Amino acid sequence: MNLQKVLKNYWVSLLLIVFGGILEYLTFNTTLVPLWIIGIIIIVMGGLQFVDKASSNKEFSTAVSTLQSQFTSNVGELKKQGEDQKKTSDEQIKLIKEMTQKMGEQQKARVNLVAKLVDKGLISQADVAKHLEGTDAFILYCYANPAPVSNKVRLVRLYPAFLQKVGFVRMGRRSSFFVTTANRLTKKLQNPNFLKQWLYKELRNQLETEWKEQLDKLSDRQKEFLYKRYGEGDYSKFLNMNILIFKAKMGGGNIGIIGKNMLPADFTKLIGTDIKLGKIPMEEEKKVQVRKFVFDSSFFLFFGEIPQDDLKKLLNVESKLKQQLNISSLLDYTQCSVDDIKKVFQSSFDESKATEYANLVKSKAKEYEDALKEMGISTAP
Repeated sequence: MNLQKVLKNYWVSLLLIVFGGILEYLTFNTTLVPLWIIGIIIIVMGGLQFVDKASSNKEFSTAVSTLQSQFTSNVGELKKQGEDQKKTSDEQIKLIKEMTQKMGEQQKARVNLVAKLVDKGLISQADVAKHLEGTDAFILYCYANPAPVSNKVRLVRLYPAFLQKVGFVRMGRRSSFFVTTANRLTKKLQNPNFLKQWLYKELRNQLETEWKEQLDKLSDRQKEFLYKRYGEGDYSKFLNMNILIFKAKMGGGNIGIIGKNMLPADFTKLIGTDIKLGKIPMEEEKKVQVRKFVFDSSFFLFFGEIPQDDLKKLLNVESKLKQQLNISSLLDYTQCSVDDIKKVFQSSFDESKATEYANLVKSKAKEYEDALKEMGISTAP
């Protein structure tokens, strides 16, 4: 039923409702009590007349039923979209967790070594990336406007941590560029259009949460100042973001270094995840330099994210360890027993920690020795 038919069939009822509404509006706040009561009566009469006619009109009933059906269908579709969005997010987070867990300790040691060698300028990221020739990479640029906040309260941006959680690498501590490779995305998200739609919804959720947490930190006075200056509204009035997504083929030709390499270590680890160390092109002079770097390194090369207090203790115990076990190079730990290393560590750690770190030093030394051999570098003293 179109609007023209509604006006034709029900114009008297609609006119009564409109007239009653106008009378109600004009007289409600006045002392003319009878008039606003009359306005209410007119609205009720018009409504009853409209319902009476509509209930006997089969075409109208059919239209109402259709609208109800469409509404129910739309609600169901919105619910399904929400469930699909959550399912996609859960699948992507699960994929990254599984990839991290499946990466063996030996592979982690090799990736870490590659990152250190790139950082020292002993190998180039372009050489590291050569094994990725033809691999699809996704580059994401996020432009997020600064939030209107007080000098005392700074907005904590949540979206960078979320993007890293789902597999992107941030190209710098405060960079707006994020990169990932196709093998770190679910099959569904490898489609750029679907990836954009998914990111759009997820990032919008991140902004909404950011703004809610921001408001929770503000005092009533700060909120009053904020609303007075910018006006009230939901997060979209204050926080905005534009995203740009590129899909490109990754390889050594994508990377260029002018002067000192400043690309983040996480990016090196990303492109070096499945690298074959023996395929990194390296002249004999470079191999000598790499060997010297590893041999002369502190055993801190073995330790990743461990408590700061433990790092301080390890710093103090390393010289004692070298002296008592006659360690002259990093790979000498391969010749030591776990028990001998553990005994030295027990001067600074309890039994459990001493055992854990002794096993780590022994195993990591072997992993780095194997990595050098894979690169064609001698590990002999």
